[in-house]
Amino acid sequence: MTLRHFKIFISVVKHKSITLAAKSLFMTQPAVSLAIKEMELYYGVKLFDRLSRKLFITVEGQKVYDSALTIMKSVDDLYDQIQLGSYPNQIRIGASITFGAYYLPKILSESLSINPDINCTITNSGELIDAVLKHELDFAIVEDPLLSDRLISIPLINDQLVLVINQDNPLSQEKAISLNQLRSQAFLLREKDSGTRKIVDSVFLTHNFVVEPRMESTSTVALLEAVKHNLGVTIVSQRMIDLLKPQNTLIKPIRNVSFERPFTLIHVKNKYISPSLKELIDHFKKISLN
Repeated sequence: MTLRHFKIFISVVKHKSITLAAKSLFMTQPAVSLAIKEMELYYGVKLFDRLSRKLFITVEGQKVYDSALTIMKSVDDLYDQIQLGSYPNQIRIGASITFGAYYLPKILSESLSINPDINCTITNSGELIDAVLKHELDFAIVEDPLLSDRLISIPLINDQLVLVINQDNPLSQEKAISLNQLRSQAFLLREKDSGTRKIVDSVFLTHNFVVEPRMESTSTVALLEAVKHNLGVTIVSQRMIDLLKPQNTLIKPIRNVSFERPFTLIHVKNKYISPSLKELIDHFKKISLN
């Protein structure tokens, strides 16, 4: 196997097409097809299922893809090491929206003294996990309970989600609210790919409670603003309530229901950890997040 084979294979996986991969690599389709066939013969496995002229990566193909990404990233790092005399200083990290809003500014203000060249992406946990698996981020902080076995997970701190209602909601007089009482409420929730939403759906499912939200948003601010105008109820991080201090709202416990989640630092397995990256990860592990 050569680096050329890995480069072609990665392109086919990303484009899900021999034709598009060939075009992006300025190669002919037969040449790309031959490279994939050679890899399948070499490893003795089928890398793709071909159905209705579409390519679907197999389980074995996914394993080869993960390793190919790691190999190509190591090659790129080696080039930078030779050209620059050391591994590149830029570190690419990601954080979920809640972690990014509440914790990250404090951490980054201290981390920049360790490495001033840190590039940060803040988005939902689903997109962060995908970016880490594609080697687009060196590591990320997520709150997703369903992580891949292709990742190393380092727990950092727990976070509590809370029910937020308008102060004029009839349920505002209750000390604690039952799930049965919530059946009549309109829910305003984060989008399905977010860690917050996955926790909410997972906990509710264990209680046979299914929610069809009136509103879905990537913005916690938008959800709390909607609660402020009595459009429904929401479930968000206690930390975001502390940060935003929304008006006309109340926090109410739900009887026999708790929404607790961990913030977790993730990176791909077998990743090369440069000295500067290790120092930053250690800083995240040791820093006080309270």
